[in-house]
Amino acid sequence: MTTREFYFESKWDQMYKCLDGIYHCKGEYSFKLIDPKYQKYASLIITPWYIDIIENNTGYDDEEAKELMIQDWFEDENERLRERANKLARERRAKNREATMQLIADKAKELKGRPLIVQPGMPEWGAK
Repeated sequence: MTTREFYFESKWDQMYKCLDGIYHCKGEYSFKLIDPKYQKYASLIITPWYIDIIENNTGYDDEEAKELMIQDWFEDENERLRERANKLARERRAKNREATMQLIADKAKELKGRPLIVQPGMPEWGAK
């Protein structure tokens, strides 16, 4: 297995390291993702469920420590993924809204003056 390492300085000037899928933070904590396949996912928002704590010397309980780990390691990527997903959802909703409005317009032309609202006792759409 090839050893993959990287280092970077955080906003708190602590040294972070990832070695073969195990994330370390200068003696404070170490963790890994519950399944190595998640490291290759390009669109996964990391939540506490995906983290398996190996060592926790932060003084926080495990759930709080997982939140800290997510904030230290994945916050920027998670936010980028959320923004992208929200943008795609807005585009999809706009497209669906346009298609719905077009269907209503087409149905109105088809009905040619007959009522668009179905009320009790009235025939269904397009019925003659």
